[in-house]
Amino acid sequence: MLTSIPSEKDFKSASYANGELLGIVLSLNNEFTGADLLTFLAICKRINPQKNYSCFGSRRDIAKISKLSVRSVQRSINRLVSGGLILRTGGGEGQSCTYHLTDEFLAQTDEFLARRNALREKKTKVVQIQQRNLSQILKKINGGI
Repeated sequence: MLTSIPSEKDFKSASYANGELLGIVLSLNNEFTGADLLTFLAICKRINPQKNYSCFGSRRDIAKISKLSVRSVQRSINRLVSGGLILRTGGGEGQSCTYHLTDEFLAQTDEFLARRNALREKKTKVVQIQQRNLSQILKKINGGI
């Protein structure tokens, strides 16, 4: 069961999409090409978390966002589907498809975010301890003058 899938704010923020999202993708499959990653980010930019993490769009729209050719986007979408990141539904001759993030990808995202949050909590505690120690040292130094 997913406990902390990314919020809409997380999903739309550039730092999340450009950094953490790519980290998750590469942890699933490091054989994706640069075009695949650009295509995936373009799809994610259009994803609606309130509609089961899906988006509606033509390959031409995705190509505009990713700055790739329509044919490159088509090849990348096929690899992303094969790689288990997205599902493609609908479409057909001249019609747009709906793209969905897979449960596998969302589960990986959940695990990644949990690890990241745990590391951030540890870092915060270490910084607090360091600040407390520094404060005590300064008090001793100032008291000794």
